[in-house]
Amino acid sequence: MQSNEIYYQNADGMCEMINPDEVLQLSDVVDIQPCFTHEMTINSLTEESDAIIIGNIKEILYSSDEGMPWTQLKISLDECIYGNIDTDTVILFDMGGYIDVDTLRNNYLYDEIDSKYKYAYIDCFQNDKYQIGDSGIFFCKKRK
Repeated sequence: MQSNEIYYQNADGMCEMINPDEVLQLSDVVDIQPCFTHEMTINSLTEESDAIIIGNIKEILYSSDEGMPWTQLKISLDECIYGNIDTDTVILFDMGGYIDVDTLRNNYLYDEIDSKYKYAYIDCFQNDKYQIGDSGIFFCKKRK
């Protein structure tokens, strides 16, 4: 994958490159509010985390699960500063990102989406801030 290309993983597990001209910015059509009702602070993030890591983003992939868009980050682990991670690579999921328009129509009943759009972008938490090669501190919660 090239760092400036955007990929969506469909339900069959196949990845396809997203053409920016075929993306509807959903916030231009509807008012989207964050899903969380509590303030996220360093203390609350730490309390809710199973691990806190320092690493570099090596890959970004967008997908959906049960109608919700997700941003998948492949992180190359530099250091685990809290918790226990025994691998060199960590996969993190962040809510929001690109979703195919058919999934959006089926799950949210947006029937009036122009047929020129193949994907919609839902920005729950400014997921577009992620860039391949970026370093950061990541608060991790294990899947249940």
